[in-house]
Amino acid sequence: MLVAFVLLLVVPPLAAEAATITTGALPAFGGNSLRCRVANTGTSDANAVTIELIDTGGTVTGSVGPVTLPAGTTVSESTAASPGTRWCRVRGISKAAGRVTLCVIDSSDSCIAAVTVP
Repeated sequence: MLVAFVLLLVVPPLAAEAATITTGALPAFGGNSLRCRVANTGTSDANAVTIELIDTGGTVTGSVGPVTLPAGTTVSESTAASPGTRWCRVRGISKAAGRVTLCVIDSSDSCIAAVTVP
């Protein structure tokens, strides 16, 4: 008689690993500036989060971090009012927990155009 045994392996899910999150690029002209904001929508702190604003030539024009971003909070980095197109790169937070928004900020500190990922 042939008896078959099935071995079931239970593997716990891996914790979400920190990733690099990038936005699309937005232009700022006149008196407008750009602001990159990161929200931690997860249930635990994200450690060593860095935010970089990068121009189309690949130069980092503004950065913050590494910082600890507690669950349910945000942190941001802005450029001075200057013309140019930039995008945002964030490291140190998982794609599952991180929401990254790049805004064009007008002179009254209002976001007049935005791109958010994921």
